[in-house]
Amino acid sequence: MSSTADDARDLTATEAVEAGLDHHGAGQLAQAEALYRRALEMEPEDADALHLLGVIAQQRGDYQGAVDLITRAIAADASFAGYHNNLGEAYRRLGKFDEAERAYRQAIALQPDFPEPHNNLGMILQKRRQVNEAIDLYRRAIQLSPNFAEAYNNLGTTLMEKGLISEAVAAYQKALQLKRNYADAYSNLGFALGVQGAYDAAIESCERAVAANPDHHEAYRHMAALYDRKNERAKAEEAYRQALRCRPDSEETRYYLAAMTESNAPPVAPSGYVKLLFDNYAPTFDAHLAGALRYRAPQLIHEAIVAVKPPGKLDVLDLGCGTGLSGVALRPLAASLVGVDLSPRMIEKARQRNIYDQLLVADLTSAMEALGRKFDLIAASDVFVYIGDLAPTFRAAADAIKPAGLFAFSVEVEDQADAYVLHRTRRYSHSLKYLRRLSEDHGFTEVSVSRKALRMERNKNVDGWIVILRARSQGA
Repeated sequence: MSSTADDARDLTATEAVEAGLDHHGAGQLAQAEALYRRALEMEPEDADALHLLGVIAQQRGDYQGAVDLITRAIAADASFAGYHNNLGEAYRRLGKFDEAERAYRQAIALQPDFPEPHNNLGMILQKRRQVNEAIDLYRRAIQLSPNFAEAYNNLGTTLMEKGLISEAVAAYQKALQLKRNYADAYSNLGFALGVQGAYDAAIESCERAVAANPDHHEAYRHMAALYDRKNERAKAEEAYRQALRCRPDSEETRYYLAAMTESNAPPVAPSGYVKLLFDNYAPTFDAHLAGALRYRAPQLIHEAIVAVKPPGKLDVLDLGCGTGLSGVALRPLAASLVGVDLSPRMIEKARQRNIYDQLLVADLTSAMEALGRKFDLIAASDVFVYIGDLAPTFRAAADAIKPAGLFAFSVEVEDQADAYVLHRTRRYSHSLKYLRRLSEDHGFTEVSVSRKALRMERNKNVDGWIVILRARSQGA
C-alpha cells in the first residue's frame, strides 16, 4: 500500500498506519508522519501511531518529543516490548540514564528473547562502569541474535576496559565480518591494535574507518595518536586537523593539536580530558608512578614544607589529591586534611586510604572558592602540569589561605619561554620568571625554590620546580 495523506481519507486508522510504515521504511518521513497523524485523527490514542510518531521524532533528533509520544503509546498499550525499548533509547539520548534503564528492563521483562534492549541496557551499565554486567548483557544479546554486529562492537569496548585486549580485537573483527564498512568497529579495532603495539595494522584499520565515514572524529584521533607513537609528526598533525574538521567544537582535539604543534595552547587542559585520563588511570596509578616513573614530587614537596613550616599542626588543602599519594606525605603535618580532585575514580581510591577528613570531586579553582574556609597550607603535587595559565589558581589560593600560610607546589621546568608551554606530552611547563611574577601579583613572598627531578619519562629525568610561597601576614 502506498497511500499518502491526500488519498488516505477513506482508510481506517489501521490502514493509515500500515501505509505510513511503507513510507517510513523508504525513508519518506514527512509522508509517514502525515499518515500516522491521520490515524490519530480517527483514533486519538492509537498506540502504534503514537509510537511511530515518537520514532520519527527520535530520528529527527527531537528526543523529548519522542519521550512524550512513546509515553502516550505505552499508556494506551503497555504490553509491547518495542515501545519500552524505544522509550529507553529516547531517554538515553537525553542523558536520562535512570529512566532509560527502567525502560530497557521493562522491555526485557515483557520479551526476554528481545536482543536489542539487552544491548542497550549494556550501554547504560557500561557508562556506569558496571563492566561485568554489561558484558553479560552483550553476550546475551549475541546469543539471542548471533549476527548482532553492534553487540559485538560494544562487547569489544567493555573487554578493552577490563584490559582483555586480544578478546576485544576478536570481538571487533567479528563485528566487521557481520557488517561491512562498520566505521565504529574499524576505529575501535585500530585503537585496540595500537594498544597491542601493532601500529601499522592499527593505522590501516583507522583508515578503513574514515573511508567508510569521512567524518569519523574518533578514528582520526586514534590515527593521530598512532602516528605520534611512530614519531611521524606531520601525519599526526594532519590527522588531528582532520579530527577537528569533523568536530570543530571538540576542546580535547584542539588541545591535542596544540600539544602536537606546541603552539596555540589553551590556558588549561579540558576538564573532560583530565577527568577521563585519571578515571582510566586510577586502578594502576600508584604502581605506575612508584615503579616505571619513579615519582618523587609528593615527598619532595613534603621535605620542602617541613624545612620552613611553623610548629604545630596545620589545616591542609591537597589540590589534585589523586589517589592520596600526596595526602600520605601531608597527613603527619595536618590537623585537618581536605582533598580535591576532578576524577571521581581517583577520589574513590583516596577515600580507601582513610587519611582525609573531607574529599571533593571538583576543579581546583572552584573548590577553593566554594569551600568557604581558609587553610594554613595549600599543596599541589604534579597538578599544575594540566594548567597553563595559573593566574586564576593563584588568585583563588590567595583567597583561601590564612595570613602567613604556605602555598606549596611543583611544576615542570620551562627554560625557554617566559610563561608556559604545552608540550607533546600534553603537559604544561612553567618558567620560574612567570611563577615569580604571579607570586608578586597575588601577594605571596618566595620562601624557597629548588630544581629537582620529579619523575622519569622515557628513561630521562623530568625536572621540576619545587616552590614554597608564603601569603602576606595580617595587615601587611
